[in-house]
Amino acid sequence: MAILGIGSKIGYSTDGGSTFTDVAEVTSITLPSSEHSVIDVVHLGITDGYKDFLFGLADGGTVEFKFNYTATVYSALFALKGQKKTGANDNKWKISGPDENGVTAGGVQTFTFKGVLMALESEIMTEEIVGVTGKVKVCGGVTVA
Repeated sequence: MAILGIGSKIGYSTDGGSTFTDVAEVTSITLPSSEHSVIDVVHLGITDGYKDFLFGLADGGTVEFKFNYTATVYSALFALKGQKKTGANDNKWKISGPDENGVTAGGVQTFTFKGVLMALESEIMTEEIVGVTGKVKVCGGVTVA
């Protein structure tokens, strides 16, 4: 069943995931998408004429989100840009949105992951809303609940 994205949000945690701060006025979010590297293991002794492959490590990809510019939100995110923490205080991100089956508590599905905010991009135009695109590099796996 198709669903609307209304009510979806993205937030960040600087204390390892104990508390999350939602980014205000978000207009779109891409979900994490992992992809495994493919390693060619062809050798000179093949007899069937086909390549063979091993699958390597997964890359969690990049999550992009867009939001309407506010100085407060931009400043808070700018302070996080490029920070990679380790240990108990990893920077974590959480995306939550509607679950069409209502399987999870309250009908909300969440994607939680460690990540580094790599970019904040914006463009200011004469008669347009000032929007910002944030790009978060996923570090490690994603927990879906």
